[in-house]
Amino acid sequence: YLARHPKWVFSAKQIYSAVWNKDSGDYVTAVSGIINQLRRKLTPDNPKDGYIRTIIGSGYKFEIP
Repeated sequence: YLARHPKWVFSAKQIYSAVWNKDSGDYVTAVSGIINQLRRKLTPDNPKDGYIRTIIGSGYKFEIP
């Protein structure tokens, strides 16, 4: 979902709703866990320098470094 919209910032709730097509009270934990897994798979050497950026207070975005 993030890769289809590069440079757009999405909140955890927006990502959860778009990917899983439902609302949930625990979406933050689910999205955070998946984001961490994706970071490790996309950039195993240094996940924090990868394609997915955390925008503090807003959410996540996909960038090509």
